[in-house]
Amino acid sequence: MHNRYSTLLLLLAALAVASLTACDQSEQNIDFGPGNSLTINGPSAAFAPGGSATFQVRAFTLNKNYDWSVDGPGEVSTNVRQEGEYLDATFDEPGTYTVSVTGTGEGDEYTGSTTIVVSYPDVVTQAGRQGFGTLGTALGAAGLTDALASGGPFTVFAPTDEAFAAFLDDEDDGVDMGDLPAESVLSDILQYHVVPDSLPASQLSGSAATLEGAELTFEGSGENVTVLDGTDLTDPAAVTNANVPASNGLIHAIDALRLPPTASVAFDDQPSADSVTVTVRSVYVPRNGYVAIHDSTLLDDPPQVAGSVIGVSEYREAGLYNNLEVELFDVPGAGFPADTTLQGDQLLIAMPHEETNMNEEYNFITSDGDEDGAYTEGGSAVVDPGFVTVGEN
Repeated sequence: MHNRYSTLLLLLAALAVASLTACDQSEQNIDFGPGNSLTINGPSAAFAPGGSATFQVRAFTLNKNYDWSVDGPGEVSTNVRQEGEYLDATFDEPGTYTVSVTGTGEGDEYTGSTTIVVSYPDVVTQAGRQGFGTLGTALGAAGLTDALASGGPFTVFAPTDEAFAAFLDDEDDGVDMGDLPAESVLSDILQYHVVPDSLPASQLSGSAATLEGAELTFEGSGENVTVLDGTDLTDPAAVTNANVPASNGLIHAIDALRLPPTASVAFDDQPSADSVTVTVRSVYVPRNGYVAIHDSTLLDDPPQVAGSVIGVSEYREAGLYNNLEVELFDVPGAGFPADTTLQGDQLLIAMPHEETNMNEEYNFITSDGDEDGAYTEGGSAVVDPGFVTVGEN
């Protein structure tokens, strides 16, 4: 009899526990009893304004009676559901918010609270969230992500994906990593889109120096601001979405890339299987011109400027060129023998030259350096050296 009674008590206890568990719709496992405070489950990381979060009270009780409150610097939209067990909140302004809950049960009252930080992300992260996917890819390829994410303040004039596609002639297929220029050239172009200051649209007037060094110019006001660059290559870019906030600055969306007034070139180390051609990885020329290849006598003291030219590209209109092949030892005015080839591995230097007399012919040698001279920056020629290995694929 004693054993039957004990067994019955155990069964009743098990049924009671099962009933309590079935009535509780949460995954809660904290006893709701004297001395206990309520625990709130919610996001632990900061998130951007406009984002939503769900908070859950954790307490083991049949009689749920929870009152929620949210205190902070801005308006919060809330929705309580499942007998008060869950709170959905949407935060529209940055700041630190306190989410609190009060529960009553069996005549006792218990409270709990948690904090959530709502903050704008940095300009790089914000650009990605706002749909500037190609810009984010380009910043990574140019090695600028960390600098722009951690420093500031910055104003980023962010070209749309469509603007990148139009610039790179990839309207149909989109832009991938292979379409982008070499890191150094890309970095120069992208830094021309960043002003090291926080400039809301209301302050976009006159001009402003960029991280690249040259200035952007602004025309118009209010919702009709346009951004001009330092070349004749492009039409003014319209600001299509202004004052996108970030933790370290602002973003203004623009509908066209801006191009700096200074040339840029990237000449990688490479093999030359035939000893008479090399490839310039990327070159940007703001006006018409050429890419000349100089040998190492350019570095002599004194430098052999005209005498060091051993190759030159065909005439190129202003713009960006990737993987530009240059034939060596066929330079107007240089007089190389027809069978001349590279003799041994050596350092060569790529140098963009400007078309100055508008005849679309390279006259640097024949004019003793007076015509079609090098693009310069800060008084020095724009160059990039590369080591060429002869006879290898």
